[in-house]
Amino acid sequence: MRDFFWRVGNWLAGAGERVRDTLSRALPNDRDTPEVRGLKLTVFLFVGILGLMVLVGLLTFSLAVRGQEQTLVPNVTGKDLVTALVEMQEKELYPRVQVQFSSETEKNIIMDQKPAAGTLVKAGKRITLRVSKGPVLQEVEDYVGRNLDEVRSYLQTLYASYSPNLVIADPLYRVEKGSAPGTILAQSPKPGTQISGLTRLEFIVARGEGELASAVGEYVGLSFSEAISEITRADLPFFFTVQKAQKGQLPGVVVSQQPEAGSRISLGGAVQLVMTPPENPGKGQIFGLFRYSLPDYPILVDIRLDVITDTGRLTILSARHAGGPLAVPYIVPEGSDLVLTVLDNEEVTVQASAYRF
Repeated sequence: MRDFFWRVGNWLAGAGERVRDTLSRALPNDRDTPEVRGLKLTVFLFVGILGLMVLVGLLTFSLAVRGQEQTLVPNVTGKDLVTALVEMQEKELYPRVQVQFSSETEKNIIMDQKPAAGTLVKAGKRITLRVSKGPVLQEVEDYVGRNLDEVRSYLQTLYASYSPNLVIADPLYRVEKGSAPGTILAQSPKPGTQISGLTRLEFIVARGEGELASAVGEYVGLSFSEAISEITRADLPFFFTVQKAQKGQLPGVVVSQQPEAGSRISLGGAVQLVMTPPENPGKGQIFGLFRYSLPDYPILVDIRLDVITDTGRLTILSARHAGGPLAVPYIVPEGSDLVLTVLDNEEVTVQASAYRF
């Protein structure tokens, strides 16, 4: 062991001598010529400056990294863009703004942000803000004179990537000479109307002059209430007449119709139904036939027939009608009133009365 320590001591002593000898030769000394000494000084000066620059750079970088303060991302979702930018600036955060059409969010309002509010980040972090450009359409356009199918395709393409704020309601049709079928004749709301929220676009559309309405169903053998239900579902105008039951005919049912099932009627026409009176309307009830002549309308309009009794008001008919003669059978309490409403306006009120031949 003593021999080992002796060898290590000799090696260290030799290493020290070698280091001192290398330094004495590398560092300027009195034995160097002026040229060698100048060269050594130049080299050491260059190395020293380079090392100093590296050291200063490392220190600056370290201080910059350590000097960035951490801050909480503010919640700007739902706020207007200017307010959001001011709050970001106060937190020394840099916003990256992305814009997108939206029917649910007003223009220049922040829809969402990333990172989320409350996230702890370093100052100088970029925060992505998605801002609403408002709906694709800001106001109603002028569609009069355009084809209905073309307008539908146009709006579907326009809202392909965004939720719509303008939808087309079921159009109303009328015969219009000189206009191609499908041409929009009128619209509501009017062109230029500002759109706020989901808006229903209503059109009156031209129908060909000779165009036929829905096919007529088979109503013979049905009770009058069943026949009314089916015929109003098809938007077919109708007119009832009552005749005494003949041999083999049941009371209270449709015994004939014109035109036949499967036929089509032109606009302005009506299905004529003949029925037999019910045998026994019930205690305190009467069977009658409400008759009224409506003006001719250019389109199908909503009509409603209500019965008013001591206990309240009940609708016995709700349909769309083109105008002309109207005859509706009913069974209602004796002494009640019948009210005909057209387009939400009360047209006429009469007292219910029993039918007499």
